[in-house]
Amino acid sequence: MAYDVAIVGAGAAGMYCACKILCKRDASVALIDSNSRPGRKLLMTGGGRCNISNDSISAGDYHTDSMERLEDILTFHNTEDFLAFITDELGVLTSERSGLYYPSTFRSETVVNSLAQYITGHGGTFIGDTTVTSIKHEDGLFKINRDIASKTVVIATGGASYPVTGSNGSFISLLAPFTGKDDMEALYPALVPLKSSDSDIKRLSGIRVMCDLTLYGGRGEDLVLSSSSGELLFTDYGVSGICVLDVSGEAVRAIASGNKPVLSVNLIKTSSDEAVSLVSRLCSIFPDRSVKSALMGVLREEITDVILARLKLSKDMKAGDADGKIIRSIADMMTSFKININGSLGFDNAQITSGGLKLSSLTKSLEIEGHKGLFACGEMLDCNGICGGYNLQFAWSSAAVAADGVLSCLN
Repeated sequence: MAYDVAIVGAGAAGMYCACKILCKRDASVALIDSNSRPGRKLLMTGGGRCNISNDSISAGDYHTDSMERLEDILTFHNTEDFLAFITDELGVLTSERSGLYYPSTFRSETVVNSLAQYITGHGGTFIGDTTVTSIKHEDGLFKINRDIASKTVVIATGGASYPVTGSNGSFISLLAPFTGKDDMEALYPALVPLKSSDSDIKRLSGIRVMCDLTLYGGRGEDLVLSSSSGELLFTDYGVSGICVLDVSGEAVRAIASGNKPVLSVNLIKTSSDEAVSLVSRLCSIFPDRSVKSALMGVLREEITDVILARLKLSKDMKAGDADGKIIRSIADMMTSFKININGSLGFDNAQITSGGLKLSSLTKSLEIEGHKGLFACGEMLDCNGICGGYNLQFAWSSAAVAADGVLSCLN
């Protein structure tokens, strides 16, 4: 038997692609995965709560080789389209919190089980514990591992993040017979904690701050690569937190290019001049206290200690002894606390992959140029977004585009 559609990878994109095909056509669809159950990586999303989308998705929140193609994908199947489908077709109610959408149960398992049950309930077949090692096109059909035949194929294997889930970059070798070197962008971890070579950062391990963050690097230290806001967590190895994850992809790519990225952290989310006024006022109110004691309502004392050490000032300095120059130096460091970045925790700890099969190497229906019936979608494509449901929405949107392309191919 030859299937109408074989989908390689039963993650978010693969399962949703199957659902979008089966809701419009009575087709034979096989979903193939190396795991015994579908959705293993999806179960981990959002700490198990599954942040499925965001109410302000835009192409500018992603890194990709083709912004034009990305905009087409996100427009074809947007957040409203996805939420309508899972509510009307899967029976999954959603809850919105600060622009982030979750299943109303706040359980990833709800989404995984609903997708899986819809597929099997509409005649789809799940083939688990099967690692796809080869795809060939022979006699008008695609042959997968030489024992599964299909009229069309969708590659949705994921990228290279969390490789224990089966998302290990294997799509590169699978697609080698159908793509060229120029069709692939190098793979890097993204949404990943970053390492720092600064010895004093370890002293701050465990401290969290709400901050504004700017990533500098590239061809010069004054070149802004990315920026974000939110919670930053100091760790033994460097820094983490949502704002760090958001800029991590750019940092990793900068390092791979031989550059030395630097994070500039605004610890109090205000301007340098406003910080000068704040520090000056506190020092004048509490002249007999130490500087770190005078600032304890603004910064953790451990952070003030590091700032004073970087400025080569005594940690016991009296606030009343801080002149205008010292106050300015402290304020500047409070609003631009530098952290040198020299690496990341790698794919094992990355939520998403940066790089992959270029969008520009695909048709508008996400069919691989020159290979009719062979499609790709999801994380394996060269598109990665910031935290907050952006990457799952791209998975849903690209899966819907590929599904539409498959349906056109079968007609």
